[in-house]
Amino acid sequence: MEGSVARVLITGASRGLGRALAQELMKAGHQVVASARNLDDLGDLKVTSSCALDVTNERSIVEAARRIGDIDILINNAAYSISGPLEAIPAEELTRLIDVNLIGPHRLVRAFLPAMRKRGSGLIVNISSASARGAPPLQGAYAVSKTALTFYSQTLRQEVMPFGIQVLNLEPPGMNTKLVETQQGFSHTGYENYQTLGAELNRRRPEVDVGEVAKRIVNEMDQQPRMAISKTHWLP
Repeated sequence: MEGSVARVLITGASRGLGRALAQELMKAGHQVVASARNLDDLGDLKVTSSCALDVTNERSIVEAARRIGDIDILINNAAYSISGPLEAIPAEELTRLIDVNLIGPHRLVRAFLPAMRKRGSGLIVNISSASARGAPPLQGAYAVSKTALTFYSQTLRQEVMPFGIQVLNLEPPGMNTKLVETQQGFSHTGYENYQTLGAELNRRRPEVDVGEVAKRIVNEMDQQPRMAISKTHWLP
């Protein structure tokens, strides 16, 4: 990507890391298509173009892909988190979490990979999490979804390498975003000690500036040589 202008689609660009990535990529001179479920949330974001896109809705993705056209880079960033003892998390909530954090990126890959394969180039960036390397109590559900995305990326990378397509899986640490404070929490009798500990750890956990993480990610993307297989990266 270094030295050339790329057309980049970012999911979940309304806030947090997605918004920071959109801003950094624009600074670097790239064409950025920012997407979010609610188009109004992107109104103040200065990007090349914006579009409404729900990663859980096949029709929404197909329509967005039709409007957007070809892209050079797909950044699967949209995600959310829930917390609580695994016993307390309803199956339908875990299903929804995995639908957003894993199946959502898969839907986007299916929508945009064919054109990349036909063209013989492209970069897919999946935003996993440091949680994929290990999770404390109460964060297991989120960690499961991100671990699955990391393994998905590893397999996808091997499959698309012959077509000149790169896959970059990134596992950033906890950042100063609203991901944790807005997550839905589930409780269950008998886990009170863990929940007290979890609240204290969240209060004291070190946070990396999301803008700095975005800069690191854009730098990682710039360093990917054409036709090379990129590895899973731990950030920062």
